[in-house]
Amino acid sequence: MLPAGRAFSLAFLPLFVAVPLLLAYLEEGLWDGFVWAEHPGLFPAFTALPVIRADDALVLLVPLLALPQITHYVLDGFIWRRDRAPAAWKAALRPPA
Repeated sequence: MLPAGRAFSLAFLPLFVAVPLLLAYLEEGLWDGFVWAEHPGLFPAFTALPVIRADDALVLLVPLLALPQITHYVLDGFIWRRDRAPAAWKAALRPPA
């Protein structure tokens, strides 16, 4: 196990950038392979996937494929909201000492 200081060094910057890029490519490739089939040149590894046209299957598949993006937006909301003043309901529940 790496010490925390070493894990956040510049030596790990390529890994830090590569992991989200790889996950984003995987997500977009799944969208293109299963749903859109519009960019076979960008996603050659995903051209073997069957294009799903059945509404019953898309009802399940599309929310699963959208889940990473929704999670990203929810996490962004919590991260960027952290620096703001507390909401009025929080102040009402915990008055200043």
